[in-house]
Amino acid sequence: MRLRWASARAFAGNRSIIRNGFRTSGTVRVKARIASIFTQLVNFCWSFFKWSLLLTCVGAVAVGGYLYFKLDDEIRRQVELRFAKHYKDFVVKVGSARFDPERGIAVDDFSLTPKGAAGEAGPILTIDELYLSGKMRVEQLVLNQLQISDILVRKAKLRMVREADGA
Repeated sequence: MRLRWASARAFAGNRSIIRNGFRTSGTVRVKARIASIFTQLVNFCWSFFKWSLLLTCVGAVAVGGYLYFKLDDEIRRQVELRFAKHYKDFVVKVGSARFDPERGIAVDDFSLTPKGAAGEAGPILTIDELYLSGKMRVEQLVLNQLQISDILVRKAKLRMVREADGA
């Protein structure tokens, strides 16, 4: 029995590896391997985090830019609908609209054309610049709850035509 124990110890001693001129045991090799695996895992997780953060930032900038440019189209559509509800006998057209935090909503190329007009009749009212001012926030624009206190009109053109019956 003693011989077997001694031979087992001798066999275990033969499994050790010589590194840098020093003899190392199997447990040191296992610990080094576990440390290597752990280091690789930490490096992978850190790289994954950095790439995820980069992609998230790029996505946020892309979505923000898209919404910023689409916001002007949504404002134009809401202004056009609001005027169309008020002037039901006219075709309302708005060229562009944008939200200005200092002034309110700036509307460009506004026109009113009668619905039943003949082919040669143009718009009866054209306004190059129209400012709808008041205490407005972006949230109110989205919810269509605008509180307009003043309307400033610049470069308005009113076209009047006398009909054959004198009207």
